[in-house]
Amino acid sequence: MKSWSVFAFMGILTHCCQYFCLWVQHLLGEMHAMDAMKKVTQMLAQNEKKDIPDSVFEDLEAAMNEDVNPVLGMLQGMVDDGTKGELLSPQEVLATFKLANCEILRVVFQYLGEGYQRELNRGFKGYYPREALPVSVARFLGRELLKVAPHIKDDRAEQPCLGMLVILGECTGDIEQMQNAVDTSLAITEGKVTELTPYPVPESLAQAYQEAGDMENSLKYYKMALEGIRTFVMRQKTDAIVLNACLVQSVADKAEALRLAFEFSPQYSSCQQFGLVGPGRGLLVQQCTAWASELGFSSVEEAKAALTKNEH
Repeated sequence: MKSWSVFAFMGILTHCCQYFCLWVQHLLGEMHAMDAMKKVTQMLAQNEKKDIPDSVFEDLEAAMNEDVNPVLGMLQGMVDDGTKGELLSPQEVLATFKLANCEILRVVFQYLGEGYQRELNRGFKGYYPREALPVSVARFLGRELLKVAPHIKDDRAEQPCLGMLVILGECTGDIEQMQNAVDTSLAITEGKVTELTPYPVPESLAQAYQEAGDMENSLKYYKMALEGIRTFVMRQKTDAIVLNACLVQSVADKAEALRLAFEFSPQYSSCQQFGLVGPGRGLLVQQCTAWASELGFSSVEEAKAALTKNEH
């Protein structure tokens, strides 16, 4: 058994993240030298919007699994024999391997093509920046992950799996896939955003509904994300979440949009003071100034004092 296969096997025996992390680091370092990887990269460079056959990605995954095929073969044999594990079933371990491979492929391909720069530009303009992944890659990974997701039951793997399904649905525009994954994730945490809630649940779904024009559902999920921010659950895109939640709320009620800004934005409250400052923060300040003026206040400070006086 090859040395890297031993690391993977130890990860299975102990369910220890350390071994799996070493395995993932090994793969990330080796992938760009694989012929199958070069083939996919060339096809995406020629036309990232063109559908790539599943067989091309399957060849790449086969190359990724070469060092661990002895382990995978043992596990499949256990599945075929009906063997049950004490902590994890062999089927769940195989599913976790698939999850790891999908995450590696997502990370490797997320900066290829025009998508990454496009989403950065969207963020600078105030839009919620989506994850960037060529559609053909996202569709393949989504199909593969949906096959194994029912077998992943351990929370340490299930929540990351659900978060990735949301990301992949975001990349392909599949709101139904996003909704199902968000519902399952929130059910685990009793409907609340907690430290166990994976990125980007539920803010990505809020953005998808916002873009679809469904402001009611958009605001529902933005407010869930805001409650997570209030309880100091760190989110990667806090300023974009607050700005867009306020923009959606302003369609019906500008005063309430200001209240949301004053309550949840790091600019006006104690929330998320140690996170990175995103471009949405400056844009929110401009928007709050405009809303305060429209509502007859002489300044944002006056608006904050009037609109939050009953909260102290």
